[in-house]
This record gives sequence, structure tokens and C-alpha cells, in this order.
Amino acid sequence: MRKSEGPEDFGCPKADVFAYIPEGVYEAVYVGYDGPVAVFGPNERRLYLHWEIVTHGPYLGTRLFQSFKHYYKWGPQSNYYQCWSLAAGRRPRARTRMSPEVFKGKVFLAEVVTVKPVFNEGVYKGRPRPTHEWYSRVSDLLDVAAGAGSLPSAGSNQLPVTSKEKQATSNEGLGKGP
Repeated sequence: MRKSEGPEDFGCPKADVFAYIPEGVYEAVYVGYDGPVAVFGPNERRLYLHWEIVTHGPYLGTRLFQSFKHYYKWGPQSNYYQCWSLAAGRRPRARTRMSPEVFKGKVFLAEVVTVKPVFNEGVYKGRPRPTHEWYSRVSDLLDVAAGAGSLPSAGSNQLPVTSKEKQATSNEGLGKGP
């Protein structure tokens, strides 16, 4: 089920179009998804979101992917649930279909990491592969930078809460009190 927009060869990350950019935080927009795709046998299904870097500079327009293990019902601890909640500005209601379409029309601060594959067998087993085989992927969405949902709704007197503020408030109860 292909939902990507753009070149035909850009789709499932198995295609030979892996981009390699330095690790860091970039502004990115959602361009489509693939999935669920069976990757490591019939029981391992993954959902791929595709992102385009919109931060001005040499990597403007670079397309990267973000991979999630596909569940029929994502739990609150799953990465997709947390990214979806950030994009929607709320937790999903009961029996809500958590469609990737919630990411449309927004600019996100995306954390980009480098994947450095290793040799699986032979005398080089465990050693990293050459740098020309490295690629980048989006590992996490940190915040909504712009777009629908980044501003408080009409009639609301509350400012939007960033993911860092959410994490800080959830960690307050973990320490020893006075």
C-alpha cells in the first residue's frame, strides 16, 4: 500500500536511495508513508513515514524515513503513539484509527541519526561497514515547529506544551520530595 508522493523509486527504505547527512536536529515535513510492510518475515511488519528536510542549507530537500514496528493497537509507550500524539496535540481517543495523515501540513523538529551497519559474518564480523554504506534516518520527533496544531486553538488560554516540558513534568514525581 504505497502512499508516498514523489519519485517512484523513493518508497520503501529497501530501495537504493539512502541519504547520508550529519546527525542533528532538522526541520522536516511529512511527505507520505509506506506500510505496513513485512520486512523480516510475515510476523515482523513495519510502518515507514517519509520526511523531507526543510532546514535551509546543503541538505534542503533531502528525504529520509522513520521506521516503526507495526502493531494493530499501539500502546502509550510506543514511539509511533508518542509521535502521533505530538502531531495531533492530544492522546488518541478510544478506538481511534491512528492514521499517519495527522502529520500532514506541519513542520516538525526531527532528530536525525546515522545508521552504521556492521558485518554479520566472516573475519570482519561485528566491525562497522565502510562509510559509503552508512545512511541517515529520522529517529524521533521533538516538537511541532509550525503548522496546524502548533498554536493554541481558538478560545484556549493555554500555550502549547513542548515535548521537553512534558518530559520535565513527568520526571518531577520521580525524585525524592522535600
